[in-house]
Amino acid sequence: MGCILMEKVLFRKPDFDKRLGVNRPAQVPKNWYELYEDGKYLKFDHMMSNLLLKSNQNDLKNRIQYWEYDFFQNHVEYKNKEDDEKYFYYIPLHSIDDWFLDMEHIGFSGIEEDVKKDVRNKKCKIILLCTDEGNFGEEPDIYTPANWSLDLIQKWCDLEKFPHSSIIFICMNMNIQTLATKKCLNYHIVPTSWISETHIWVNKDEPSTFLELKENSKLFLTYNFAYHHHRMCLLESLYKNNLLKDSYHSFIFNNDQEGNTKNQYKKWNKNLLPDGFDKILDKIPIEIEDDYKKEDYGNYDFKGQVIIKNHYENSFLSLVSETLYKNNTIYFSEKTFKPISQHHPFILVSSKNSLSKLKQMGYQTFDKWWDESYDECDNHIDRIDMICKILLDLKSKSYDELKKIKLEMRDVLIHNYNNFIQRYNQTPSPIINAVEEEYKKFVKNG
Repeated sequence: MGCILMEKVLFRKPDFDKRLGVNRPAQVPKNWYELYEDGKYLKFDHMMSNLLLKSNQNDLKNRIQYWEYDFFQNHVEYKNKEDDEKYFYYIPLHSIDDWFLDMEHIGFSGIEEDVKKDVRNKKCKIILLCTDEGNFGEEPDIYTPANWSLDLIQKWCDLEKFPHSSIIFICMNMNIQTLATKKCLNYHIVPTSWISETHIWVNKDEPSTFLELKENSKLFLTYNFAYHHHRMCLLESLYKNNLLKDSYHSFIFNNDQEGNTKNQYKKWNKNLLPDGFDKILDKIPIEIEDDYKKEDYGNYDFKGQVIIKNHYENSFLSLVSETLYKNNTIYFSEKTFKPISQHHPFILVSSKNSLSKLKQMGYQTFDKWWDESYDECDNHIDRIDMICKILLDLKSKSYDELKKIKLEMRDVLIHNYNNFIQRYNQTPSPIINAVEEEYKKFVKNG
């Protein structure tokens, strides 16, 4: 093997696909069209189906450019097939749940044969990079099944006789390493929240600005865009404790436009719901009057990037309703980092030990001012009940008392903002750093 300059990581492009007219996206199996015709592929992943079957060549090229080249920029170099150096085969994953469903019985069999041979001979490692969601290994409940993606990866390795050390899985479940030990997974797993921390559009050169609590501020602000079971539980608990009027709140549930999950919730909790809650459910979608309007934010990828400053300026804290809530997962979306970027105190309606994980990332929380033992609850309903008790206690305080508490929090809020900006500004990104470090070890030790 010749001398390798370590400035760049060597990647291998997938082969040219005559049907697509471009090098095949790495997350697509080499025999994808035959599998599709046999009804064995593209049954679930509608985004990929549209891209492969309906998009023009330029759309596909642009998407591949975004997925595979722009992300790593000038930190990687794409090798030729005949080169003898060690390299990585990079598979970017999007529409992640659908991808695993489509690939369940395909796995790594769709990779080029020469690449598979190199993996077995320890000349190549496979990088799976998941840039959204963190539900890998999530436990089941009565509403949703368990997530078996982590087990599938190990199964695919065994079927292809790949060394488990040949897989590097980068994802946004911040509890993934603990879970990997629990599941006896042997491949390498790297957790990251960097993508969420940088997905908000902020002026990273803007000086830290602490805001005192305004008179007539609402007690809390909570956004609930997509339907998830815990958010319905939260709405019920806020209603039951007469806390809705003390907040800016949205419960849009855009993924339940037919009302099926709402009706299912009513059915499963028949005779248990508080009086009058039916009328609240009938108001869904519940929006904040001056909330996000798509036509005003045309340059944004999606709603989550938008920060409406006056919501934060006119409320005491953020009640962050995260995407995930079940055990085995800790996932921080942009929802967690938006209040941090606005010097806003926060309470997390999230998975067990989420606050603990944030502290490990250098952030500070608010156990000096309220009981944060809710973070240790195994059950999301108990967690929400404990959170509502905190809100009721804060509700009982006068404006002057809350203003005093906010001033006491000043150092914590500024520290969190500065930690967020420091992490936001990391160059190169922690993901690139991790890939470069893995490549150095691979070249040196095999």
